[in-house]
Amino acid sequence: MSNTPLAGENLGPRIETLLHGLNDAAFVHLYTDSGFQCFVEVNDTACSRYGYTREELLKLSPTDISLPEDSAQRGAQTARRQLLDGGAAVFEATHRTKNGVEFPVEISSKIAVYCERQVILSIVRDLSERQQSQEHQRRLEAIMSSTDDMMSYIDGNYRYLTVNEAYLREYEFHRDDIINKTVAEVMGPEVFATVVKAQLDRALAGEPIKYQNWFEYGSGEKRYKDVTYQPHKSTDGRIVGVVVVVHDLTLNKKFAEERLELEAQLAHGHKMESVGRLAGGIAHDFNNMLFVIMGHADLARDTLAPHHPAHDEIAMVQGASLKAADLTQQLLAFAKRQESKPVVFDLNEAISQITAMLTRTLGEDIQLQWNPADKPAVIKMDPSQLDQVLTNLCVNARDAIGGNGTIAISTSFEGGQCGICQYDFSHRAGDFATITVADDGCGMEPDVVEHIFEPFFTTKNCNQGTGLGRSTVYGIVHQNHGHIEIDTAVGKGTTFRIHLPAHDPAELVDGIESTAPAALGGGETILVVEDDQDVLNIAVRYLESYGYQVYSAETKARALRTATEHGGEIDLLLSDVVMPTMSGPELSQTLRPYLPKAKLVFMSGYTNDNLLAGCPGETEMHLLNKPFDRQELGMMIRTVLDQDN
Repeated sequence: MSNTPLAGENLGPRIETLLHGLNDAAFVHLYTDSGFQCFVEVNDTACSRYGYTREELLKLSPTDISLPEDSAQRGAQTARRQLLDGGAAVFEATHRTKNGVEFPVEISSKIAVYCERQVILSIVRDLSERQQSQEHQRRLEAIMSSTDDMMSYIDGNYRYLTVNEAYLREYEFHRDDIINKTVAEVMGPEVFATVVKAQLDRALAGEPIKYQNWFEYGSGEKRYKDVTYQPHKSTDGRIVGVVVVVHDLTLNKKFAEERLELEAQLAHGHKMESVGRLAGGIAHDFNNMLFVIMGHADLARDTLAPHHPAHDEIAMVQGASLKAADLTQQLLAFAKRQESKPVVFDLNEAISQITAMLTRTLGEDIQLQWNPADKPAVIKMDPSQLDQVLTNLCVNARDAIGGNGTIAISTSFEGGQCGICQYDFSHRAGDFATITVADDGCGMEPDVVEHIFEPFFTTKNCNQGTGLGRSTVYGIVHQNHGHIEIDTAVGKGTTFRIHLPAHDPAELVDGIESTAPAALGGGETILVVEDDQDVLNIAVRYLESYGYQVYSAETKARALRTATEHGGEIDLLLSDVVMPTMSGPELSQTLRPYLPKAKLVFMSGYTNDNLLAGCPGETEMHLLNKPFDRQELGMMIRTVLDQDN
């Protein structure tokens, strides 16, 4: 240092107060042109922080407690030049204690006068805690920014101190737009007052808050969010702020709702399948009983003279049996076990032919509108089933209208996956031809629609319907790999949309030729196998009335014994499909070695695609639905026997 006096504060009178009252380390040292000189005064904080006694420190200079290789040395040298030129300087450096522990410091130096000497007074502040706090803050911000949840820290004055990147992205803010701004300034006073303030006040009072709700944005978009307000306490236990975390659950909410809907659809599908199996089982047993009733009535009539009074009574029994048979056919349609003969045809053409019949059925009060698609709507199903579907839907629509009204039938096309309503779970993707039947009737309540396809469910009076119409529609549509949508509301009418797999118009056929052979026997031999004794007796008597030789068997063992003894002479096997120990097809395979020339006819109270499985190698198998009359049986047997081998 030059000999020229430097201006500076005189520390002499107040050295004790200035140095020893500080919480930061304080050093007074000389500086000459040759460099730093030893300390001439230090405070107690310096001794404690650096681990030296006062005597030890007074033997050291600033270079002894600084790192010579410290990267801040260049900045320190610059600061010292500023000190000598201007009388004060502030810079950072790295110091070390007596035992070698290094720590960052901030040094504030100024020129002063002490004991009539020019000295440098340096106040050294330990930056360790500050740097640790800054590092902690950086880590916290890194953690906050690593999540898609919106996170913010709001102090007791409703002021944002920290927000993460997700928060900024959500609201399209820059950090400067939020930090140190109040919630009211950022979100607006109305939102703050009506939505946020009450929650913040509760949290600032010490109450953790968590809730979920839908939030609507200015664009009209709605999002479902999970919101948490967590009180934050200082080290002394005071609540100084609130951590707010917002987690977007919109997708989860939608997935959960869709899952619940799908589970409801699946449960409904299982329920309908169970009801279908029950309906099919009932129809099977009932058809056996009807066959016996119809058979005995038919045979009884043959024993009576033409003008016998009992003829009319028997005719009534036969008529009632036929009506009961129609009911079982509707049950079988619902259970998807009804025999069908699908062909490829154009919906537009077929419905055009049906509308005249429907108009007569619906009556003068109903206006029937027909709106066909502008090109062929080709499907594959039994045309008679289309009649059933449209008749049932239109009759129910007429009853829902209850007077003057309109029923509109139209066709259209749907590509890919059609919309599915909660009342119909079974469906598949693809191109569909759609039949729409819409009415302007009274509509239905949701709890009514939930049961609408169940057999015997009806809202009509007990004498106005059986409750099988729509269940028949359901069974037919599903049997043909289609599905149904319903759009209805009380007072707004009902619309049924039936989606059926579309087919290529090139598959259209002109029609099916049919011949009806005479139902006469020619002395051929038939083996009848049926586990129901009453059904077996009627079948045998029917066949014998046509002149056939008949063997009968109720069990597998009896059938095998008969086949072993008379197999060479048996021309045809007539067997029930469903039997207790073995199905009809399985029995035919067992008997085949003993019946080399026998042809196969099966009879059943219900049918489905798999009933005749179990006959590998058999190409000519025929199915006769119960209940059947004598002429149907005779025509079937005659037709099969007359076929070429």
